[in-house]
Amino acid sequence: MNTKLTKLGISLTLSAMAVTGVGVTTAGASTSAPVKAHTVSASLTSPEAVCTLSPEAHQAIVDQIVVLRRQLHPVKATKAEKVAVRSAIRDLQKSLRPVRASVADRAAARAEILVLRAKVKASTSAVERTAVRAEIRATRSRVAPVRVTKAVRKSVLAQIRVLQRSIAPKRLTRADRVVIEKQIRVLRRQLLG
Repeated sequence: MNTKLTKLGISLTLSAMAVTGVGVTTAGASTSAPVKAHTVSASLTSPEAVCTLSPEAHQAIVDQIVVLRRQLHPVKATKAEKVAVRSAIRDLQKSLRPVRASVADRAAARAEILVLRAKVKASTSAVERTAVRAEIRATRSRVAPVRVTKAVRKSVLAQIRVLQRSIAPKRLTRADRVVIEKQIRVLRRQLLG
């Protein structure tokens, strides 16, 4: 019995010879422990052969079936993982908001701007007024909210999407499910002999 399934990068080859000593590899796990040969005993009086597996080979096949069944069902994040990821997402979203100066700094800047405006009105030369206006703009920019650049915003949003996908259940495509189900059927047939 030699079966080979190849589809979507998942391949599985099983035969009476492949199970001996090499171990069988699936899409997610591999059994590297040496496995005893698949033995076939035939009686001279009976036309059919009886197929028996060694306990190690039987356990290796059962382990692979368990691994493949786990791949069929979506893996859900635990509540603790979801809480931690959502907290991290909230922190990243907060980092995207403009950062404002403290209330005391804004009040001090307002008072400074009022003094500078009075200077502008009192000044007699154009050069002096221009210098004071530049000082007013600098004071406003010092207390203005600091916004995140487009590049930083883009990278933070990408991190948020990765975190959201990490707690979403992993779903297989129909083609992936069919391939894994075929592999399970092949392994079951090998168990039955």
